[in-house]
Amino acid sequence: MNKIIMVSHKGCYECSTYQTMLLSLKTDYGFEFEKDNNADDYDVETTPSLIFYKDNKEVGRLIGLKPVAIIEDKINKYFGGVL
Repeated sequence: MNKIIMVSHKGCYECSTYQTMLLSLKTDYGFEFEKDNNADDYDVETTPSLIFYKDNKEVGRLIGLKPVAIIEDKINKYFGGVL
């Protein structure tokens, strides 16, 4: 199972931008998406942060707001591309 967890905090404008992008990409790439506001659970100091999981193991992170092309590159790298 492929999953992306977006670690954010309340009132984070960039986080809401990320959420919109990820919900759009979710259909094409077939990953699960979760949002979590507790950065301490993931040892995250900067939000937004994306944590990529494949088969329930963390395979990568993306820190800070990035363009959609970079997110897609990481999805392809970690999950093997479009369904």
